[in-house]
Amino acid sequence: MFGFPQYQQAPQYPQGFVQANPYGAAPQFAQPSGGFAVAQPAGSGQGVANMGRDDWLKGTEKAIRKDFDPVTKQWKRSAVVLRLEKTPFATGSMRHAIRMEDLSLGEEEGKGFVAKMSINKIENKKIYYDDVEMQMEAKMWAERFNDKFGKKVVDFLVAYVAELVERQNQPLIGVEKMVKGNYVKYNNNWDWSDDRRNTPQAFSHFTWEASNHKLLVCDLQGVGDLWTDPQIHSCDGKGYGKGNMGMKGVHAFLQNHRCNSICTALGLPVVGKTPKPDSSGTRLQVAKFKPEATLAQCKAQYMLGLQDAVLPKKAKKGKAKDGEGER
Repeated sequence: MFGFPQYQQAPQYPQGFVQANPYGAAPQFAQPSGGFAVAQPAGSGQGVANMGRDDWLKGTEKAIRKDFDPVTKQWKRSAVVLRLEKTPFATGSMRHAIRMEDLSLGEEEGKGFVAKMSINKIENKKIYYDDVEMQMEAKMWAERFNDKFGKKVVDFLVAYVAELVERQNQPLIGVEKMVKGNYVKYNNNWDWSDDRRNTPQAFSHFTWEASNHKLLVCDLQGVGDLWTDPQIHSCDGKGYGKGNMGMKGVHAFLQNHRCNSICTALGLPVVGKTPKPDSSGTRLQVAKFKPEATLAQCKAQYMLGLQDAVLPKKAKKGKAKDGEGER
C-alpha cells in the first residue's frame, strides 16, 4: 500500500470535506463581520493571520480546492483564497497559463503557482480531473521508483483542481507550482523517446513491470527529474483521459524502448530495441529488483490484439556503474 506523497506534506482538510465525487456540494464560506473565513490547510497560520488585511486580500477570489488521493481514489475539498493575474503569461494550443497565488498557504509559501485555464469555454470539465488524477498517481509511482534507490531521484509536481466559485459558470483551473529551468520532453505517449537520458526511460519501463502489467506512465517532461503532465496507458484502456491508448500505447513504447543500465540493475526484462552497451547516461546506484509480473502474464497482455508484439527476454541483474552522462 502506498502512502500519500511524502515530499510535500499533504494538506489537512476539515472533517466532512472528503468525498469520492469531485462534483459534489461545495464547502460553505463563512462571512463574519471582520471579513470572510477560509478553511485552512494545516500549517497555514500565516494565511489565517493575514485574512483581515484589506491590502493582502486585494484582487483575490474565493475558490474550492480539490486534491486527489491516489491511494483512496477520493477527492478532498477545501475552501481557499486565490489571486490570479488578469493576463496569461503564456498560451498554448488548448490552455492559458496564468500566474497565481494561493493565499491560504501564507503570503510567501502561496506564491509561485501557475493556473492552467482552458481556451475553450465549453471544454469538458472532466479533463481537469483526469489530468490531476494522472499526475498524482504518477507521483505515487515515482515514490516507489525512489524506494529502489533509497533516496529521492524523480518526482512529479503536486497538482490540484480549483473551482472559481465567484465567476460566471464557475470555471475550473488546473494548478501546480511554477518551476524555473530548462523544460525538456523525454518521451511521448507513443513510440518516441530521448535516449540521452536513462532515468526517464527506465522509470516508464519500471511502472509497467512494478504495476504487474496494469499500466505504464509515459509522456514524461519537466525540468531535470521534476516532471509534470504525464500520460498513463492502462492494459484495459480504461480511465486516464483521451490520451490512454491502452495496450497499443504500451506496445508502442516497449517496442521502441532501449533498456539501459538502470533497467538492468532493477532486473527489468529486456524489451524492444537492442539495449545500451554500457552505463552511459546514468550515475545511479540501484538495488536488485525482482519483477512482479511473470513472462506468462506479460505474454497474455501482449496477445490482446497485438500480433507483432515482441516478448521480453530475460535480463541479468546487476549494479549500475557510474557513467559520464546525465542521470
